Amino acid sequence: MIGPCCADLTDVMRPAITLTHDGPVLDLNDSSLGRLRADWLARHCVVLERFLDPRLLAAVRRQIASGTFGAFVHEESGHEAKMDDNAAVWLLDFLMNGPELLQAIGRVTDRPVTWFHGRVYRLTPGTDEGHDWHKDYEIGRQIGVSVNLTEGAFAGGVLQLRDAVTKVTLSEVANTGSGDGVIFRLGDDVQHRVLPVTGHVARLAFAGWFYTGPTLRERLVHRLDFRGQ
Repeated sequence: MIGPCCADLTDVMRPAITLTHDGPVLDLNDSSLGRLRADWLARHCVVLERFLDPRLLAAVRRQIASGTFGAFVHEESGHEAKMDDNAAVWLLDFLMNGPELLQAIGRVTDRPVTWFHGRVYRLTPGTDEGHDWHKDYEIGRQIGVSVNLTEGAFAGGVLQLRDAVTKVTLSEVANTGSGDGVIFRLGDDVQHRVLPVTGHVARLAFAGWFYTGPTLRERLVHRLDFRGQ
């Protein structure tokens, strides 16, 4: 039987990594960092409990409430209802690209992440929305991320990881905690999927990827051609 993606962290008074409007608040002492790294090595994923600060989560939800969703197809995996980028996505993208957070994720995973890009999407019960087995391992992508933004409890929508060759399940996580996040390994040797949502509550998530390569600032400078001007 495959265990949960992370060990029991109820003995930890503070989350290891919390994202706030002012950036990350870190409690990566030897004990918490060792626990997270052990999960990463053993199960290829880590649950970050209470990853979003409650105030930040509430602000993001207010923006999502007035957001516009449309059908979006991922050719490799399936489809979803994707929200048009608005202040919620821009704020989360900005905060996820903070140097302190990138360094913290790198310490946990031992991967050289330098920038992040994400989206908000929804999976609705009673539809065929979901994502079948795929890798997401495109140029520069190192780590997948999913943050639970759902108000209330949803059923189904479990994230599963498996060995791409043997098809053996490596781990699975429901990630139903309000504001909780999960990071998971990408590679040629690992696949993941998100099962359909059941019940009556749609699953709402902020998902994306940590990349290696030029930082977001360097990419913007290059695109806008401000160098030396």
